[in-house]
Amino acid sequence: MEKIESLQLLKEQLKIKNRDLRKARKEKNEFAKRLNDLIAANQREIRNLRETVRRKDEEIK
Repeated sequence: MEKIESLQLLKEQLKIKNRDLRKARKEKNEFAKRLNDLIAANQREIRNLRETVRRKDEEIK
């Protein structure tokens, strides 16, 4: 009986670990998506600012 109980305990621990890993993976993916969205927004803003600077330079010349 002790082996069966030990096996059941191990299975339960594996289920919990698997659930925790899935949660951590989901959080990591959500963070990566937010980070990529932020990077894309910053790149767009940089392009806009460069275009503004280019236009202002043209006005000055």
